[in-house]
Amino acid sequence: MTGKSHVPTADTSLLDAMDALRTRSGMEMVFVANVLPSCDAVQVTSTHGARTGTMSDLVVHRGAGLGGKALLLNRPVAVSSYKTAGGITHDYDAQVLGEGLETLAAFPPVLSGSPDVLIYLGNRRQINLGERWYEQLRPWVQQLVHAVSAMDRPPDRSTSLASALRESEIAFLLRELDEIAAELDSEALRARLAQVRARLGGPRAARGPENAPNLTRREIDVLREAARGLTNRAVGANLNLVENSVKTYLRTAMRKLNVTNRVQAIIAARAFGLID
Repeated sequence: MTGKSHVPTADTSLLDAMDALRTRSGMEMVFVANVLPSCDAVQVTSTHGARTGTMSDLVVHRGAGLGGKALLLNRPVAVSSYKTAGGITHDYDAQVLGEGLETLAAFPPVLSGSPDVLIYLGNRRQINLGERWYEQLRPWVQQLVHAVSAMDRPPDRSTSLASALRESEIAFLLRELDEIAAELDSEALRARLAQVRARLGGPRAARGPENAPNLTRREIDVLREAARGLTNRAVGANLNLVENSVKTYLRTAMRKLNVTNRVQAIIAARAFGLID
């Protein structure tokens, strides 16, 4: 069964590019997500090889799920067994597992110096992609990205108005969160507000270091290196630390930021202005 395709227009070049990538990769499903204007989320706009509609129009936020992690780190990310995968949040399990996907990959191709599109590949049985899977697929990924970019979509006035209203409301909520955070004495509560703020689209909060959790210089250094997408071993090599020390610094930083994984810690640290 080849599955269904959903594209915003009957664009033959886009379908051909998606089919070429699916064939070359040996994966059952390809879907395209456009980076939203806020750059803090992507929305699935096209699918090829789907059996259900669970992925259509899905909005994935920076740092959440596999695609959100790829967007946050600006590098390819893949898991062979999505259901049991660690290192990612599982905010979108209902959609991914509803499509029956087991192996999932996401990579943000870079055009003109900024990520415009996230490309996903999915398979309904487990596949070991290996260490060089992205390099091998790069030409077909780029072909698909160019096909997406070449599509001429006239603006939807009603959608533009709704987006403008939503951005205005979010801007108001962000200001409210900043004012509330400034009045709080609890570092834990401020960290929770920072997470909410980041999910709303404000990764860098307008607050001074006096309001941030009291992270040590080493904890900040480790988070900054982790934000580059490095493994614990690579972080340790850059900072002249053993791997266990890196893990300890990450754990204490996560506790102070009131988060449960390194991706959330990076988001919260950026929200407090502790790292770039």
